[in-house]
Amino acid sequence: MKIVNLMPHDLTIFRAEDTRPAGLKGYVLAHDAVPLMRIPSAGISRAAAVENPIGQIDGIPMFRMAYGEPEGVPDPQPGTVFVVSSITAKACRDAGRDTHDLVMPARTVRDAQGRIIGCTAFSCL
Repeated sequence: MKIVNLMPHDLTIFRAEDTRPAGLKGYVLAHDAVPLMRIPSAGISRAAAVENPIGQIDGIPMFRMAYGEPEGVPDPQPGTVFVVSSITAKACRDAGRDTHDLVMPARTVRDAQGRIIGCTAFSCL
């Protein structure tokens, strides 16, 4: 299977057995793990955010977010999955695009400072 990363950064995949749960933070590396693979960014897919004003809370503007047409997502290709953000995948679904070939990073792995450094799995809609 060909995996095409359409996120703006390289994607690092770790083995699940090299991580341990870290509560709400997801997972952290259990030891000095070597990544299973790195998938370089092959371009950027996204969906435009549209702010729809709905009022205020104590003078602070409040919006309902909506997402426009997705950009940078190719048509499905045999034997290929595209890694996209959950917002992009949902925008594709809302626009009527078949999403069987779209996956999102799942089980995110964080470093000691809480920054996401990779994942151990993919998810789909």
